[in-house]
Amino acid sequence: SYHLLRGSFASMDEGLRRFQDDPRRYQLLYMTAKAYRMASYWPETLLRGNRLVSEESIARWKTKRKELLVHSRDTFASLRREHTNAQETTRVPNSEILLCNSYFGEADLLFQEGSFKGALEAYRAAANQFINEPESLEAFVQMARCHQELGQMPDMRRTLEMAIDILNRIPEDRDERFEKNTRQSRQGCESQIRWMIQEIDQ
Repeated sequence: SYHLLRGSFASMDEGLRRFQDDPRRYQLLYMTAKAYRMASYWPETLLRGNRLVSEESIARWKTKRKELLVHSRDTFASLRREHTNAQETTRVPNSEILLCNSYFGEADLLFQEGSFKGALEAYRAAANQFINEPESLEAFVQMARCHQELGQMPDMRRTLEMAIDILNRIPEDRDERFEKNTRQSRQGCESQIRWMIQEIDQ
């Protein structure tokens, strides 16, 4: 339930305070960010299930949802910063996946909040981190969506054309990385990009 999930935050925060130098801290940071994001869905669910709720309660729950989303985004950002700083001195379990998820977790939340300019910069940072890898391709697709939301259609098209160029530069031996670290296969990603370009041209 929502209250059980909220109660778990105290335990997670205590763990983060205790394990400052423990490599498991990074996994705990990721779990904490996900927990805050999961909790942010509960206010909307509660409001949907109660038609008699007052305007004051609606405003209070919307504020709470915003707070939870900000906590989640900030925790993803902390994970990314700490992970980057620790890479040279600490062996981080599941390092690559955690770093990828921290970049996209932060960017996706900015997009979800409607902060499209902030999301655009966050996806651009992800693209720069994973240059010529499947993750950068996913970042470019999301950047194109940000341009679309901002009404920047020429920029959206240019970004998608750049994504096609990147796709052509990714060797076939990286195809497993598509399946492992992104939301689509190589073929699925290419189909999506070409469909988005066609939608602009119509």
